[in-house]
Order: sequence, then C-alpha cells, then structure tokens
Amino acid sequence: VVWKPAQVAHLLATATKDAPDIVPALACLFFAGLRPHEMFRLDWKNIRLADGYIQIDPETSKVRSARTVDISPNLTKWLAPYQKKSGLVSGGQFVFRRLRELVMVEAGVTTWPVDVARHTFATAFYVQHGDAAKVMQQLGHFGSLATFTRHYKSLMSTKEAQAFWKIEPPQGKVIQLDSSRTGAEEEEMITRLLAVESVDEPTEIVIHVNMLKEGWDVTNLYTIVPLRAANARTLIE
Repeated sequence: VVWKPAQVAHLLATATKDAPDIVPALACLFFAGLRPHEMFRLDWKNIRLADGYIQIDPETSKVRSARTVDISPNLTKWLAPYQKKSGLVSGGQFVFRRLRELVMVEAGVTTWPVDVARHTFATAFYVQHGDAAKVMQQLGHFGSLATFTRHYKSLMSTKEAQAFWKIEPPQGKVIQLDSSRTGAEEEEMITRLLAVESVDEPTEIVIHVNMLKEGWDVTNLYTIVPLRAANARTLIE
C-alpha cells in the first residue's frame, strides 16, 4: 500500500499544526524510508543536514549493518526548523504512537497500513531514479530484486512522484526564532514576530529555541513550539 502525495501532504500539514513534535519523525519515515524501529532509535546527532545524509548505525539497523540515507531537498526543509544537537528524533516509541493517533484523528485518517511510509518512499524514489539497486541501498534492503518488487515497488505515476518530492512545509506560515540568525535575517525575524498579531499576518506557527520570555494570546496562531525547553532560562509558555 502506498499513499498519494496529497494524503502525505495533508498528514504532515495536520501534524505541523496539531502535533509539531512528531513532524521530524514523520518526515524521516516518508522522505528517507526509514524502518519504524530505525526511526524510534534515530538520534539527532546522526542527521547530518549540512552533509546531506542520515547515518544509520549497526545497532539501529534491522540487519545490523551501517548505511547512509540521502536527505532530499524537501526533507531538509522539514527537518531544519526542529534540528537539535542530540536526542531521539521521535521522542520515543510511545510518544510517537500517541502523537500519531492524535494526528490521524485530526487528519481524518482511519488506518495506518503496515510500512505505508516506507513503501510510499520506495515507490516514489524508484520512479524518480529508475534504479532498483539504489532504492534498495537507501532502504537497507538486502533481499532479492524479486522481494523488493513484491514488497516495495507499487504503481505511481511520474507526475505523482514529482509531486511527492515537492511536499514542503507551509511557506510563510512558520517563524523560527533562534540566536543563529544575524543581520538582515535577524531583522526580518523580529519584524515578523512583532507583526504576528496583525490579522493580515500569515504566521500560524512559532518555533522558538530558548528565545521567548512570555507567550501571548492571539487567535491567528495555532501553536507556539518550544525546543530545548529543558535548557531554557526563560518562560516557555
């Protein structure tokens, strides 16, 4: 079973709005093709955004073999706002499953087929590259080509595959606040934050990394997401 690009986009948009903590894990499942147990064990230190790959260690892999998984351009955009130096990407198996249930309810998804994210990734990747061996390497799949074809290769048109790899976070609806921004980027960040209460401002989500001293009550924000809250010296409400 594979999902259509519109289904994946809707799920991720819902997660961004209602349960942002699960977004990086969902993105890794759909756009990197990780096995669920690999994602549950994945640490942020193994996501090398600057180098463009995810390192899967032997103790994390199902087949006890290390591999690297390419990070697609759209996956980079999904992961960058949430990036941390270390810690479980999923928050742990039980946290992930609880948040996934919440997102499914909000998105109107009634069932989650076994390995649907991995199968969807494999199908879209195969259509994009036309190279079964490369797909199997990305997946860490060491079975026969016949097994790959039977379990992972499903029908998806070229147009659908192109749409899949263009699924990105909502543009202009997210503000990320962190101390890494300087100069013009910092000025733009502050300007957008100060204007967030305006009815014409499109921002729906604020992600802050130990930056905000207080929250505020505005109807045009869906959520304020604190990252690295355990290290914060300021209020995170």
